[in-house]
Amino acid sequence: MGIFDFLKSKKEAEVQLRNQPKALPSTVVIQNIKARAQKDIKDWRNALNMAEKSDNPRRYMLIDIYREIMLDTHLSAQIDLRKNRVLGASFQVYDNNNKPNTDITWMLKQPAIQDIISYMLDALFYGHSLIQIDEVIPNQINKVSLVPRQHIVPELGLLLKNPNDSNGINYRIYKDFQNYIIESPNNTDLGLLAKVVPYVLYKRFAFAAWSEFAELFGNPIRVAKTNVRDTTMTNRLYNMMKDMGSLFFAVIDKDEDINFIETTRSNGEVFQSLIELCNNEISKLINGAVVGENNTEGSRAKEQVGYTISQDITNADKHYIEQCMNKIVFPILIYHGYPLQNYTFAYDEQIDMDKLWNNTYQALQYYNIDTEWIKERFGIPVLERLQNQSLSDSRFFD
Repeated sequence: MGIFDFLKSKKEAEVQLRNQPKALPSTVVIQNIKARAQKDIKDWRNALNMAEKSDNPRRYMLIDIYREIMLDTHLSAQIDLRKNRVLGASFQVYDNNNKPNTDITWMLKQPAIQDIISYMLDALFYGHSLIQIDEVIPNQINKVSLVPRQHIVPELGLLLKNPNDSNGINYRIYKDFQNYIIESPNNTDLGLLAKVVPYVLYKRFAFAAWSEFAELFGNPIRVAKTNVRDTTMTNRLYNMMKDMGSLFFAVIDKDEDINFIETTRSNGEVFQSLIELCNNEISKLINGAVVGENNTEGSRAKEQVGYTISQDITNADKHYIEQCMNKIVFPILIYHGYPLQNYTFAYDEQIDMDKLWNNTYQALQYYNIDTEWIKERFGIPVLERLQNQSLSDSRFFD
């Protein structure tokens, strides 16, 4: 029985929560049709005002806009890039002696737990995630899902039947309910997408204007001039021009003219510049820098700085997930039978291999280093060091 199973009334839902504390609670939720409509800056401002109300905040308008802008390919690619750096990172589960436990670590690499981590990362962009545990098998969570954000008021802890309802069920007041939902830690943040919205909208306006520009000026105009006054002959000429293709054409008197007044930048550079500017701002907001996207003004130093900034963001995201797992997720997993008592979730430390190699090379001049360690760390099949072998000799490593 899921959290969105239909019940007759809010009162019946509350009775079920009290009488069946160990079952996954249910409530009244009506899944509305997700209609898509053209959004503009005014819609974004209205949605922000509604979400930031102090007495009765509602986020459904803002979440609808988020859902719409996620169709933007550049934005979705930037978010996937940032998330994948965390989802693809290696982690371990450590005991009190800081020793990794391989078996328990493997348990947390199952799809359902990875979905939880993914939804927690989504909260950075959407502002909030409420995750429902849908299916539990012995000592393992088998399936989770995201509670639709339009139905959640995280500031008040309310679950709404309809997104625009004034009242709902407080999902935080039932103690046993907490063992079947996982909530992201911040309940007031609107997420990074709140800042991204205008840039995606400006991009759409630029694309629409550029498309119209190309339609008007990108194809030649066919003009047929005639001084024939006979309607039949004029219609015949009109149909002939029409049948020649789908490009613009005009049938005018021989003494008439058609003039097009173009701007000084007639190839659409202004639209392209606006789109590139919006893409750059989106990249900076999501990943901290524009890396590998500029083919004309890039440099190795700029790319390195951008990579460093992106790595700092990734490290912060990893720390955020570590806190979520240890403080929020682990207690729920323990309730469902995971042997995680006195264990800690942590990502593996990222090692600068170039720096480590240089340090190892320098140390070899003064110390004997375990060849097995070198093989494991660098993947080089190393034999024992030869007598009087110089480090500068290229045959030092066999």
